[in-house]
Amino acid sequence: MESLLWLAADRVLALLFWGLRRLPDGWLTLDARWLWISILPWLLVMGWRFQSWRHSPALCLSVLFLLTRPFSRQPPADEWRVTMLDVGQGLAMVIERHGKALLYDTGPAWPQGDSGQQVIIPWLRWHHLQLQGIMLSHEHLDHRGGLDSVLQAWPQAWVRSPLGWAHHLPCHRGERWQWQGLNFQALWPLPGSTAKGNNHSCVVRIDDGRSSILLTGDIERQAEQAMISRYWRHLTSTLIQVPHHGSNTSSSALLVRRVDGAAALASASRYNAWRMPSYKVVQRYRQRGYRWFATPQQGQITVVFSAEGWQNP
Repeated sequence: MESLLWLAADRVLALLFWGLRRLPDGWLTLDARWLWISILPWLLVMGWRFQSWRHSPALCLSVLFLLTRPFSRQPPADEWRVTMLDVGQGLAMVIERHGKALLYDTGPAWPQGDSGQQVIIPWLRWHHLQLQGIMLSHEHLDHRGGLDSVLQAWPQAWVRSPLGWAHHLPCHRGERWQWQGLNFQALWPLPGSTAKGNNHSCVVRIDDGRSSILLTGDIERQAEQAMISRYWRHLTSTLIQVPHHGSNTSSSALLVRRVDGAAALASASRYNAWRMPSYKVVQRYRQRGYRWFATPQQGQITVVFSAEGWQNP
């Protein structure tokens, strides 16, 4: 009898491993919609134990409907979101609408990995977003560190940058495009510029006809002043991504005044060696009436735009 039990156990395990070998390697990726489904086994046990399905069938059906609700729920058609991910001393921002997403920069990299692997890809998958494109501000590693990893996960995504690299679409002054009903306008750098570094960052303004956000990369005072002297009428925006992580080399008083925004979003690591964002920069924005948001204190920052304006949920 004992040998038969061991034989049966062996056959069951063999069948189990046969099925497991046919699953794809790695983790099974689930998104936030499955969160409530995870309690379904417990509800089934309770329903069986107390025979709720006999006494209250309507209640059981209602619970099942509520658990499946996240799979059919759609955000309002006029709503879009911008999320500044907490990637430490770097920058990665997600623009999302209708289940699709764009990235502005891809965060830093380090010897053992990068922000693409550790933050961006898991975040996009958890929120069930399909990445369609990447805007790369400039070539510094704290802004492009996760690019290769992200492109491996979404090889069909286009890349737009001022770098002139193979397969990159241009991101220079005068470039305009639309995506999911949003308008994109590149304000900097100038076409034909061969400069590199912070002041060559691709500056992009996104608007929906009511609200807008100005993405500035790492531009410093020199580029700010050159941009303002030519295109100051186009700079007014509801929100601004604070240039160069809040360094005092950027966010000149002139830029802060010309943008005339309602809020400023800064990305930096907590206790970083450069003490960014600078206290002077924070005060400069606050004195002009901006609400201040920064990842060192608040972590990930999300802003929701809709017909009613914008809010930080």
